[in-house]
Amino acid sequence: MIAEHCHLATPKGAAKMESWQPRRGLIYTFGEGEPTPELLEKIPPSQRELVKSRHCKPLQIDEVGDLNRLTAWHFMVAGPEGALVTEYGTFHDMDGLRFSNPKAKL
Repeated sequence: MIAEHCHLATPKGAAKMESWQPRRGLIYTFGEGEPTPELLEKIPPSQRELVKSRHCKPLQIDEVGDLNRLTAWHFMVAGPEGALVTEYGTFHDMDGLRFSNPKAKL
């Protein structure tokens, strides 16, 4: 799992926009929106009480998913065999990065 996070605007630039494309395996992308109860078990137990994102969209090889809005909380979880993912994103400086888990760090 990539730790849940969001990107905020800073004096250096706008909030980062992201898209993801699995190249191998599959990923479960979580973001803000209507919860998908049938996929909530994909969230690791250690993170279930911390994350804000409850809407899940699985992505297969070469499908592309993106944030539904700037500054949205989001994270992804690899499928059972792992995943190789290409991320496309706009400029951001690390000052705008926020994690929902207070123990998460880069």
